[in-house]
Amino acid sequence: NHFFARLSSSIVVDLQPQELNMPVACLAPQISMAGFQRLLQQEPYTVAVFHTSWAPGCAGIDNVVEDLARHNPTVLFLMVDMDACAEISVRNNIIAMPTFVLFRGNRYVSRTTERNPARLRRLIQEALYVRQMVRVAA
Repeated sequence: NHFFARLSSSIVVDLQPQELNMPVACLAPQISMAGFQRLLQQEPYTVAVFHTSWAPGCAGIDNVVEDLARHNPTVLFLMVDMDACAEISVRNNIIAMPTFVLFRGNRYVSRTTERNPARLRRLIQEALYVRQMVRVAA
């Protein structure tokens, strides 16, 4: 899987679940905003999932993310603990948990606080579809 080969161990703590070969990673707590931006630049699409261990809305979020990763193997899903990565959370204006933020490279595309897997899949597919349409038109 190309995601795992390119991600630096200084940027991510854990690539999970490797046995399923899905593009899901956990951001390292010491990462700076500059490091986060470099990571985003490495991937065509990233969904940063801002969460905390104490927020009731974040319970079971791993299952939602794994489902999304299964349906979108070309998108990197990056778990960002809001407490451990406060600078990144503040700079991305995260005020609700969980928040899913879609990036194309290091550019913001969209965000949602919904946990509905169907809505999240649609959000991601719309972004991928727009890119395909731009590529065809060029």
